[in-house]
Amino acid sequence: MDQDALEVLVFFSGESCYGIDIEQIAYLADPSPTQEAVSFEELMRSNVSQQEGRRKRISVKGHEEILVLIPEPETVSNLSLRDIRPLPAVFKAAQPLGVWGLAQKEGRLIILLDLYKNLQFKELVRQAQ
Repeated sequence: MDQDALEVLVFFSGESCYGIDIEQIAYLADPSPTQEAVSFEELMRSNVSQQEGRRKRISVKGHEEILVLIPEPETVSNLSLRDIRPLPAVFKAAQPLGVWGLAQKEGRLIILLDLYKNLQFKELVRQAQ
């Protein structure tokens, strides 16, 4: 991959499009009824109800014991670093959720997430220790 690009796993929750750096993902798999997982909507403290339809389970590198259920991913997308914008001041309240930037690709606005900075994720890590 190009050093001036970021590969993100892209998925929708409600009407919003999100991207997580694939370097943060240990693996992606189908959900398992025997493994407890937190929903993406809960992690983001979203008022969007958990979506119907297919979901995938991701494990975050370094914290493989914590599983997150996300809506079925759309794609893995390469984003040019020059196309990534910092959060506008009006979105600074979203930083505790791990939102760190915005990118536009193929007419979509992608909200970029850093799961390691999400306060709910940090709490799950603390509880797992």
